[in-house]
Amino acid sequence: MPVEPKGFFYKHWEKLVLGAVVLGAAVAGYFAYERATLSQEEDPRDDVKQLTQQLEGALKSDAEISKPKDFVNMLASHYGTESLPQPPIAPGWSFWPPLPSIYSTVRVGTNETLTLRFDSSLESAELVDAPNGVRIEHPVGADYQLVKVDTTGIGEQQQARFRIVGTTSRGRMVQKHIRPVMVGPGYVGKVKPPTEFTVESQVGRTLIRFRSNPANRGAGVDAYVVYRKRAGALTGGFEKIGEIQSRSGQGDNQQQRSYEQPDYGVKPGRAYVYKVRTLASQAAIGESDFTDPVEAEAKRQVGWTFSYQVPRGIRFELIRVTPDGQQQNQIFIVDLGEEIGGTSENRQGEFLTGEYLVDYHDRARSEQQGDNTVTGRIVYQDHRGNLRVRWRSRSPSDLWER
Repeated sequence: MPVEPKGFFYKHWEKLVLGAVVLGAAVAGYFAYERATLSQEEDPRDDVKQLTQQLEGALKSDAEISKPKDFVNMLASHYGTESLPQPPIAPGWSFWPPLPSIYSTVRVGTNETLTLRFDSSLESAELVDAPNGVRIEHPVGADYQLVKVDTTGIGEQQQARFRIVGTTSRGRMVQKHIRPVMVGPGYVGKVKPPTEFTVESQVGRTLIRFRSNPANRGAGVDAYVVYRKRAGALTGGFEKIGEIQSRSGQGDNQQQRSYEQPDYGVKPGRAYVYKVRTLASQAAIGESDFTDPVEAEAKRQVGWTFSYQVPRGIRFELIRVTPDGQQQNQIFIVDLGEEIGGTSENRQGEFLTGEYLVDYHDRARSEQQGDNTVTGRIVYQDHRGNLRVRWRSRSPSDLWER
């Protein structure tokens, strides 16, 4: 006996399919009816079209360039052709005139003369709010950038403030240059060179001495710069050989100090010229003028004399003086054409003179003071290349003291 299928879906599937078809047809019919009955005002396509037209119109209006108004014709129609006002005359420049150039304040001491440099050549310069006794000079020589300030006419304890106003012009433009100035007893406008500057000749060196300038108190002295050159040299000028630092933490402000510095960079027998200037950090012009030049010669370290001829040459006695004053003696035999002196074997030091033996005359005679007669002489070339003559009795001390 066959099994009969059971279940709700199996028993009623035809009815379910028919119901779904009827429901779909009803929905489709509803949407068809709504579309057919939609009024003209409710159609959304008209809204989109309207918005598109508004956007195109706005873009077109932005792209159009409006025609400028003719104000001249408008004024002419208002005033009439004969009473039309003339246009104003334009100024000679197309921009604002330059602002004044204001410089940093300069502090100048009383009873002092100071030369100030401006950035441009000034056509004129004047004092503003200056007390009696202050004077300026412009130009200084032929330099129109310089203005010299003289405060020697005011009291030593007086304080003052004023301005130096200079003018420059290009065409119709005028620019002012303003430099404030303060005057007081504790100020230093330009630092001063050191005082009591001397250079002492010593064996193998020179010794530089000077004292700090008491007028530089308050200037903040940092160092002293030493310059040197060969005396009588045809070429070459002064060269900086070093700086001597201020030993005072206050820059020589508290008391006058003495300075001493040896110069070992010289050649014995040569003369040199020295000068010194001061450097300061708290003065308006922190570099002083030079001291007056001083000349000094480095004494030769080695002196010599000769005694007699030996088979290998001439017997020389050399004396070397060390920087600390010690004397060292050494005997050398020198032949014609050789350098007088040399290096000792016992390492007591070098005895080089830079001078060369040229000739020897054992029978030569020289009449000296009194009845003494000197025999024997040599001809030698000194360190400068000059030929010289020395007799047998010449003492090395003569050479040391030259």
